[in-house]
Amino acid sequence: MFEYKDSYSYAVAIALALIARWVDVMAVQIGLGLLAAAFALWPLLHRRFGMTPPVTLGIVCVGGLVVALIWQLISYGVSWRAKEAKKNTIAMAQSVSSAKIGMKEPLKPPTLFSLFMSDLKPASGIRWDSFSDFTFPEFKPPIRIFYTIFSDLNANAYFASFYIPAISTPLKPSERYSYLIAEKLAADYARLLNDVRKKHWAEAQALGDASAVSTRDFSFSGRVYIYHADNFSVPERAALIAEFKKNGANVQFRSMDYAMAAWDSIQLGRTIAPPEYEIRNGFPALANGTTVAH
Repeated sequence: MFEYKDSYSYAVAIALALIARWVDVMAVQIGLGLLAAAFALWPLLHRRFGMTPPVTLGIVCVGGLVVALIWQLISYGVSWRAKEAKKNTIAMAQSVSSAKIGMKEPLKPPTLFSLFMSDLKPASGIRWDSFSDFTFPEFKPPIRIFYTIFSDLNANAYFASFYIPAISTPLKPSERYSYLIAEKLAADYARLLNDVRKKHWAEAQALGDASAVSTRDFSFSGRVYIYHADNFSVPERAALIAEFKKNGANVQFRSMDYAMAAWDSIQLGRTIAPPEYEIRNGFPALANGTTVAH
């Protein structure tokens, strides 16, 4: 039963709790809190068990420590789980970031022009890049083709490759213009090559060789490669082979079928994808913006 004198104990408990509320030091707050709890519980414990205030305070202190320990363990467990979750999240984010950094761009099919610019490089040699414009009365502007002379220092010989771009015109089938250009090349390729070789040459001496060699003295190997984006019919190819042969060249054709075969080889891992080239402002350029010297 509630007794009037118990109100003093409750009043002290409330006072201590209010004081603890405004104290900033944690240890003092805990001490005041335990005292407040002891004064609040003492009337009940005294009536039922005959406990004195010191005993009540001791029980409250021990109980408070047990509760504090349990609370600390629970808090530690929650904190540990939070830290582990954060650690795993950070590790996952770093893993994803590393994967993105190390991730390569997906392969793209090489263009025929990229293959033309990358193929046929001799193990020890020099290449000379040039171009020529072909005009037709009914077609403007001129059609620009590109060609490369490869000087092979080991073979003491040179050979050449030509690139005829895709030609778009409503006047007649574009393949027809490509064939006409190839026909002119069959008759005039030697002049184009000699014009470059007269102006550009190099001298080189390999390690251990007694003397240097000059690309001016190299002989023509007879090999010519034609990269053509438009198709040639079987009769047209036969006619071009005969015309090149008549003028001292053994011609090999590389069309879009060749580009598809190269793409299959790249996908199978047999060959490496070539750098991506494009024609910009009339000249070869890497796709990253670098213009190729000509």
